[in-house]
Amino acid sequence: MKTSGKDLTLILILTALSALLLLHGLGDRSLWGSEGRWAEAAREMLAASDYLTPRINGAPYRDKPFLSYDMILAFTPFTGGRVTELSARLPSAVSAMAALLLLYGMGKRLYDRETGFLSSLILGTSFYFIYWGRTASADLINMTGVLLSLWIFVRFEPAPSRGWLYPFYLSMAVNSLTKGLLGFALPMAVLLPYAWIRKQWGWLLNRHTIPAGLFSALIYLIPFFLDFTRSGSTDSLYLVFKENVLRFFDPFDHKQPVYYYFYEIFAIFAPWALFLPGALIHHIRKPTCLCNGRQGPMDGSTGFVILYFCSLFLFFTLSGSRRSYYLLPLFPAASLIIGRSWSDLMREPLRGWRSWVQVLIPAGLMTLIMGSAAILVFLQPSLLKPYEALNLSRHAWAAAITALGLILSILLYAGSKVRHSFDSELRTVKLFVAVLLTVVFCMDLYLFFVVLPAAESFRGLRGLCSSVNRMHIPQDRLAVLHQGREGNLFFYLDQIPVRRIDDPEEAGRFLQDSENYLLIEEKHRKEISGIDPDQIILQENPSPFKQNDSERFSLIQGRSG
Repeated sequence: MKTSGKDLTLILILTALSALLLLHGLGDRSLWGSEGRWAEAAREMLAASDYLTPRINGAPYRDKPFLSYDMILAFTPFTGGRVTELSARLPSAVSAMAALLLLYGMGKRLYDRETGFLSSLILGTSFYFIYWGRTASADLINMTGVLLSLWIFVRFEPAPSRGWLYPFYLSMAVNSLTKGLLGFALPMAVLLPYAWIRKQWGWLLNRHTIPAGLFSALIYLIPFFLDFTRSGSTDSLYLVFKENVLRFFDPFDHKQPVYYYFYEIFAIFAPWALFLPGALIHHIRKPTCLCNGRQGPMDGSTGFVILYFCSLFLFFTLSGSRRSYYLLPLFPAASLIIGRSWSDLMREPLRGWRSWVQVLIPAGLMTLIMGSAAILVFLQPSLLKPYEALNLSRHAWAAAITALGLILSILLYAGSKVRHSFDSELRTVKLFVAVLLTVVFCMDLYLFFVVLPAAESFRGLRGLCSSVNRMHIPQDRLAVLHQGREGNLFFYLDQIPVRRIDDPEEAGRFLQDSENYLLIEEKHRKEISGIDPDQIILQENPSPFKQNDSERFSLIQGRSG
């Protein structure tokens, strides 16, 4: 498949837009939630020069395979040789940018250049994709790994040579070292049903499959073997079983009802999920543009893409453990489904009820949501009182302008229906799509470069830890209470490890020495009797967005006698 000058132009556009959305200000915000675990594990691996055993506060942390942490370390040369917020998030951001290019290539291969470009724009402007692309975790990396495996299949499966099976299986093995066995399970969850439906097993049943599979299994198992020879522990392999097999069949957490994803997808794939039902109806009614020249449902490009989406959706629905971001690997398929429907729309405008289902209702709902948000924020009811520090009036105007932009796109589409010439109608439909994408792109810019940075000023953990570090407290004089895996706290403290105390009575004895200092969350302060207010020498800034300060950290100085 040759790359033309137009391909290079579109690739440069995708790269530039994604770099703006994913890289600008990437390291400015302090770590949140599970980001701290990734960043701190990588920091301690670097400090110990041990690149196989993740640790948090000196204790092995094997919940996830080692490679996602090593990917963070690979970016430390760009951050002064240190693990920072930027280096911790760069693997996700770069993976997200790569995913857009892979999706462009897949869309072009399955359909055409226009579909690939539209699909990449849809994926690249979805809120959740950008959010996780700017977050230190393995989830976006896993999504890109699954997409890479499927791209290799789509690109090379028609070829008579089966040498492509080696990079195909290798891609699954490497991906499995970032997130777990999903790297193998998800591509096969798509390709095995696809092969069964088409009755074409040649790519699987051939002389290359066993050596390629054994090679990938060896690559996957080598780190576990090295960890065992060094530590004598099989915890890493057990956690693979626990986090993948046990979590699927007998979940121990993240339990949600079986219908959870049927409504959650409209939140996590916002705003484009509103167009997904109509696009699915469009493709089911018209499974055309087949890449292998065969006609018939589920036999080519459209069938592959729908199966890609439905197989992964069913896989995650059948899993007993359910979380919203688990669905990230099916985002590329959803983008292709919508992107292809728009590409068809720009070739052959819709008529009747299909126009309403595929365009007017979804765009109208987007407008209604943004308009309602603008009115709500303008009125500033009591439920928004905790957020008044964020300059709500400015955000209300932003929502109102967005709603007006969406109204403009709807008027453009409605105006196309009264055009007298076919060419004029097509031009107006293309303008509708362009305006819609531009409005959502501007929404992304505002959300990630205005709203979230404004909220950052109310987060105080990084500042608190900086103040603690400037005190140069000796390592044996600083302790934390009940903080085994609080990666964010440990990441911002210079000391590795920090003494951990779990017994409140032991913490009370520790504070009987005036040279000792204890970091403690507000909710645990009552567990230690006799702490006077004047012993609190540092305190994390309160957040106006929380109903209470139970998770706010304080530094308590001991008192002799």
